Amino acid sequence: MKLQRPALSVALCAVAVLGPAACSGGGEDGPFSGLSGAEVLDKALKTTKSARSVTMDLDVTSDANRITGRVSLDRDARCNASLSLAGQGSVDIIKEGRTVYLRSDEAFVRAQSKGDPKEQVDAVVKVMKGKWIKSSVSDADIRDLAGLCDLDELFKNFDEDEGSVERGPVTEAGGAKALTLTGKGADGSDNTALVATEGRPYLLKLAQKGGDEPSTVVFGDYNEAVDVRVPDRKEILDLEG
Repeated sequence: MKLQRPALSVALCAVAVLGPAACSGGGEDGPFSGLSGAEVLDKALKTTKSARSVTMDLDVTSDANRITGRVSLDRDARCNASLSLAGQGSVDIIKEGRTVYLRSDEAFVRAQSKGDPKEQVDAVVKVMKGKWIKSSVSDADIRDLAGLCDLDELFKNFDEDEGSVERGPVTEAGGAKALTLTGKGADGSDNTALVATEGRPYLLKLAQKGGDEPSTVVFGDYNEAVDVRVPDRKEILDLEG
């Protein structure tokens, strides 16, 4: 059984269509006085990329597949994630250093084993129930899935592109004040970024409505310690036994 990667990176691509290449008007009053929407976004992107850790709550769609869940990760190779794929079950991921632990529910195992003989799949489901699989980030079967726990890899999606950025009203996101930035995607989607106006200007939320790949990503717990509990030995499936 080869574990396929959920297309999580699409969740971060909404920011690309808000890219600062094309400005909408000059600087304005209020938060980030004197900065255009494009300049505020550029500032937020650079600040967010510099974070040592972050937690993301996700609700994204890619290739008609909806993915929801939470991912917490840092630059010290620690990560924990719980993801649900609509109609395909759920998977938990723990990563510490170069070691990765995966635990899948029955629905996920069956979806990943589609096309295999039923007797074989039933046997795999039975032996994997409640168990973690221990592997390495270099394992070809899980390399892409483990890549979801790579902070630098995820931040690569924060690319700048042609687009127009409009400043909007000040609102709230997770109890913090945030400036609203809006833009239009090439697919006709309405895209929004919320940028913290107090403290460092981190991205607090990205949302893409309409278009081909609607998504919402809420960011929080910047620079907080990532809670990683490595499974006990008895919880790990011994694939060599």
